[in-house]
Amino acid sequence: MIVFFAVLAYSNTLSCPFIFDDDAIRKGTSPPTLLDPRFLINLSFLLNYKLNYLSVKGYHVFNIIIHVINGLLIYSFVSLICKIETTEKNNSRSHYETLAFFISLIFVTHPIELFAVTYIVQRATSMAVMFYLLTLIFYIRFRVVHSKGNTLFRAYYALSLVFTLMAAKTKEITITLPVILALCEFVFFKGNFKKRLTYLLPFFLLIPLTIIQINAVGVDVVFSEPQSKIYANNSAAASAVKSQLIAGNRWEYLFTQFKVITTYLQMFFYPHNLTLIHYFTVSRTFFEPKVILAFLFLLVLFSSGAYLIFMGKKETKLAGFGLLWFFVTISPQSSIVPIQGWMIFEYRAYLASIGIYIAVIVAVFSLFRAYLKAVCLLLLSLSMLLTVVTYKYNKTWATEISMWEDNVRVEPQHPVPHVNLGSAYFAEKRYDDAIAQFKLAIDLSPTVPEAYNDLGLVYARKGLFNEALEKFKYAMTLERSYVSPRVNLGVMYMNRGMSEQAIAEFKAALEINRFNPGAHINLGTLYAKMGQKEKAIDEFKIVIVTNPNIVEPYVNLGALYAEQGFTALAEDNLKKAMRVDPYFSDTYSIMGTIYEERGAFNEASANYQKAIRYNKDNMNARLNLAAIYIKQGLLLDAESQYRYILSAEPNNVEVRGALLTIEQQLNRQLP
Repeated sequence: MIVFFAVLAYSNTLSCPFIFDDDAIRKGTSPPTLLDPRFLINLSFLLNYKLNYLSVKGYHVFNIIIHVINGLLIYSFVSLICKIETTEKNNSRSHYETLAFFISLIFVTHPIELFAVTYIVQRATSMAVMFYLLTLIFYIRFRVVHSKGNTLFRAYYALSLVFTLMAAKTKEITITLPVILALCEFVFFKGNFKKRLTYLLPFFLLIPLTIIQINAVGVDVVFSEPQSKIYANNSAAASAVKSQLIAGNRWEYLFTQFKVITTYLQMFFYPHNLTLIHYFTVSRTFFEPKVILAFLFLLVLFSSGAYLIFMGKKETKLAGFGLLWFFVTISPQSSIVPIQGWMIFEYRAYLASIGIYIAVIVAVFSLFRAYLKAVCLLLLSLSMLLTVVTYKYNKTWATEISMWEDNVRVEPQHPVPHVNLGSAYFAEKRYDDAIAQFKLAIDLSPTVPEAYNDLGLVYARKGLFNEALEKFKYAMTLERSYVSPRVNLGVMYMNRGMSEQAIAEFKAALEINRFNPGAHINLGTLYAKMGQKEKAIDEFKIVIVTNPNIVEPYVNLGALYAEQGFTALAEDNLKKAMRVDPYFSDTYSIMGTIYEERGAFNEASANYQKAIRYNKDNMNARLNLAAIYIKQGLLLDAESQYRYILSAEPNNVEVRGALLTIEQQLNRQLP
């Protein structure tokens, strides 16, 4: 039933697009090294990339499987702990298995967890939790069988250490694992104190040595988050919204996190208005009333957990353990370690939520022990309701536009969702809608250069040269290190035949960031148009050296070499392009021209068809394919290609003439 409800809740996510994920996925296309702090998560993305490229279905299936496994592991973990606590009482095993079942069921169906499931790149969180739970399960098994003299205890202990290492190489939130292990040891087991410390010591050494980076400054724990265009990459924009959304120091971050943690708790009990980016204002002082109230509430909750463990009855230990689990596991991202300007993300509560579910459901079972059948029926109904709510929330992730529209609805005061919604509209050619969103972002935060840059892109696409020029230049004044408006201005100049001005902008961008791939690629493209092929080749080669996972320079080199008659070099670069990005349409289009020039029409046709399959609007591939069909006498197939082109370009005289010729040969009249 756990598997069924989990799959049902996420059954509508298989086609949900990447959100903030593309860069992370593309950067993971090279094999990670063991020194990579997130070796295993990057390895999993590499595996997905090799199997699915950027087809989202495979990524979502992987994430759902991990979430289901976590639900089953929670069931196993809670069952093991309950058995430890009930060995002396011979209580009904089914009672505690039912308890574990509902804890797991609430976990897999609760909508707050979708941000570590549907949000693809946060597989890092769910996968780390999987290894986290496996470590705990095998450690508990080790302690249970060791006390009974079972020879399997060495294998269980070794496996717990292996899974600890795997957790540490997935995400840094696992730094709390030794503390939770110690909590398990001293709450649920007995024995010689020194011997128990020796069991735990390897974990306290292994996790810090894996996660904590020692540098010249000191010890630094690395936590990473989504790279927002506004927060992560732009200091000017950060200062613009600092008064509201960004903590100025560790203490401000901590004061704000008291409110954040209480917000997470509220979300567990009332999962309303969940969204990716929240407008959460920073508290500058501890003496803000909301901060004091949140702190006192959390202090009472923490004290209650400690009381239940150390002074409560045996059957309440598990509830106290759950509360302390919550506080320990939420602490890495909700304490004094500021995380790139972001105050709150629901997926940060994924691991901590397990403790809340344990505490609440154990408390319910204890308080209403005489009405367990009614409690079970109520919890089952609640799980069904949560499944429906999660399914409903997942519907908002169906498209990038629907997701950002919902985010804007929930948090209309935050500039980032407006910028991202505008970008999504722009991608769908909804230019007026995009302009409206970028203007809203500017109204909310007038010194955000990304909004001006993106607004300039829309104006350029609409042919409004002067308006675009104004926005690009203003974006440059807001942040000198932000190169995108310079590159975009250069592209606009290039498209208008203003080569000298374009070159000047591309070179200015490279003075700021000498390895900026966009500047090099566009500069190389311009040199090629100007007939300066050697300079063009040099620019593309720079990108290949500095950014080997970008496909365009390989394709552009292939086109240049093919144009010069160096077909072997052209094919070599095009094949490299296919390895980097097997679905990039232009690669096959150019490869088709090489085969066509050789007279290998079948091979050329196959490549043109691939080019069209990966980009139905690749008109050059359609033109070339139609020409081959005519040579092969396949007039109906050629007609189909020309008609598609004409539907997109009704004023294309060349295509209309070719189509008329085919119609005459087929004794038809052109409509």
